[in-house]
Amino acid sequence: MLRDLNKDLPGVDALSDSELLIKEPALTSIYIHNKFKALLEFITGDAKPLGKVKSHFVRYEYQSRGTVHFHCLFWIEGAPIIGQASDAEVASFLQEHITCRMPDKILEPTLHKIVTQFQTHLCRKYCLRTVKSQKRFVCACRFGFPQPISQSLVLRDVMSSLVGRFTRKFKKRLYDLVRNREEVNINSYNPALLFNWGGNMDIQFVA
Repeated sequence: MLRDLNKDLPGVDALSDSELLIKEPALTSIYIHNKFKALLEFITGDAKPLGKVKSHFVRYEYQSRGTVHFHCLFWIEGAPIIGQASDAEVASFLQEHITCRMPDKILEPTLHKIVTQFQTHLCRKYCLRTVKSQKRFVCACRFGFPQPISQSLVLRDVMSSLVGRFTRKFKKRLYDLVRNREEVNINSYNPALLFNWGGNMDIQFVA
């Protein structure tokens, strides 16, 4: 659509998507805000893709790249609380709402395309950090990719997770999702939300 609107611009066909967005900042902002509003209505409405939402908080954040992104918290009715609910209840809730699986290319072509394009992390200069590990310095992704392969969901206690965050021991996350070798660079997502949003998300269970 933006390319068509700017068809009178010399060399428009050679412009990248990012360059096109810069040409139409107001239209881009209106579009993404309307799209997010529709997603928020889907999350809090009768569909209940995360369960019944009791309350929510949204923060809109702009960075140097220009486009907005959203930080959200959702309080879900009946969601398990670590320390009160059993590990089995927490694991069941996680596996019902969050995944990192690679969708089947034949059976789920649209979702497969979205996960491949938007949910697959590729380490670049902006995420790589030099950290000290076992008396030597190594290059590590600040987002913890590639994430560990796991044949079953691994749940840890909150304190171990917090210590792991501060010491950059990424294997000390609150939980590890079921993940095979093909999925070590896939960011966590909810299939219904990702299908509707059509862009990157990082969904996490908060204790």
